[in-house]
Amino acid sequence: MEQRNKLRGAKGRTSFELVFLGGLGVLILLGNIGAFAGEAEVWDLSTVVDAVLKASPELQGADARIAAAKGSENEAKAQDLPSLSAMSLMTRGNDPVYAFGSLLNQRNFTAQDFNIGSLNYPGYINNIDTALQLSVPVFSGFQVQSMKRAGKLGLKLSQRQKEALAQNLRFEAVDAYLQILLERQMLEELSLRVKSSEKKISDSKSLKDKGLILGSDFYAAEAIEGGLQARLIQSQKMLEEARWQLMNLMATENENWDLKGELSPTVYIVENRAQLFEEALAHRPELQGARLGKSIAEVLHQKEKMSLLPQIQAFATLDSNTSGAGALASDKMMGLAAQIPIADPSYFARKSVALAKVQEASSQEKSLERKIHSEVIETLEGYQGSALALPILAQTLKRAQKALALVGPLYREGRQSIVEALRAEEGETAAQKALLQDSFGIHLGYARILLSVGDLNAEGIKKIAWRLETEKK
Repeated sequence: MEQRNKLRGAKGRTSFELVFLGGLGVLILLGNIGAFAGEAEVWDLSTVVDAVLKASPELQGADARIAAAKGSENEAKAQDLPSLSAMSLMTRGNDPVYAFGSLLNQRNFTAQDFNIGSLNYPGYINNIDTALQLSVPVFSGFQVQSMKRAGKLGLKLSQRQKEALAQNLRFEAVDAYLQILLERQMLEELSLRVKSSEKKISDSKSLKDKGLILGSDFYAAEAIEGGLQARLIQSQKMLEEARWQLMNLMATENENWDLKGELSPTVYIVENRAQLFEEALAHRPELQGARLGKSIAEVLHQKEKMSLLPQIQAFATLDSNTSGAGALASDKMMGLAAQIPIADPSYFARKSVALAKVQEASSQEKSLERKIHSEVIETLEGYQGSALALPILAQTLKRAQKALALVGPLYREGRQSIVEALRAEEGETAAQKALLQDSFGIHLGYARILLSVGDLNAEGIKKIAWRLETEKK
């Protein structure tokens, strides 16, 4: 009975290995097919970031808002320019006053039209009144100047909003890029460990069948190996997910590509907290936008305060009248028109609303400054935590690798159990994962620092890309 159970266990074991190895073979075959189909494109970080920015519908919307702001600014500027308008009115009536005035404007009034009967019952008169008027702004009570300033500030605000959006998109692209590097290197590590573990398990089978290895040790070792195999499958899926996430950001369906660089133990030189906060106050586009919003509110408040000032326009009018059959008679007029709001019931309400908006914008600016200060502290502390842990994790990996190197000969000499050999494989995997995750945190933490101070621009991306492509393990 015991022998039968052993045979069943061996068959089950063989079946699982065949399925697992077959699955790996399919993955390798698919990879080879992709290679034969065409050489994979290799993208660097800058290329990926540019593609993400180009594909972003949010940035396209920001461009539309900038175009609208430019239009509003041009509209405000145009109010200082002369305007020309034309009007044409065709009328027919027998009202005595209308008939009398129309005949005079047409220069068709005769002595017969002074008859009492003609004055009282003039009959139907046709009149075509055409006018051309030129208006030139002289003084707008500073209303036009205020709108021009607000339009200029509004354009700058929309540009700052676009830059803030672009920096956030760059951070998303960096995060996705680093995630792929992390999963790719973790998959490579797990593949090596699974292969090495399978070799050790295979070598120990005959010893276990001869009773030279305890069955409990053998099965415990198999459990460790199974855990490594499960992690390998999970890592493959996580890599696929990370690739799809990046493809979605780039809006591409091309699956035949790879990324440059690797996560290597490295650190960046960063400024202290006070310097970073000072840099954030100067460069952060969201804060610049809040300040511009406050300036716009102040301009509009000043505009309402001056809305009781008179507004003056110069005008010149060319007016012509005809009955349609007669000659065209024209009149010319020019002058100045002044509009003086003596009593405006809504003046104080408008001014109060504008002042409240200034106060609201000022509060938003102060609130954003506090938020940015917290972000700088959080990102800096997070980065420093990863940087300080790096040498410890690097040393831990070296020790795990040394333990793995030493356990092999000891195991083959029978001085170390198969369980300890597999635990060494597992320990090296855990140490490698911890170091890779810490390296991931350092690169992403530096990108987050640049984002928090408003410097995650093309130059910042190049700094990260250089570290990924030149630093060695």
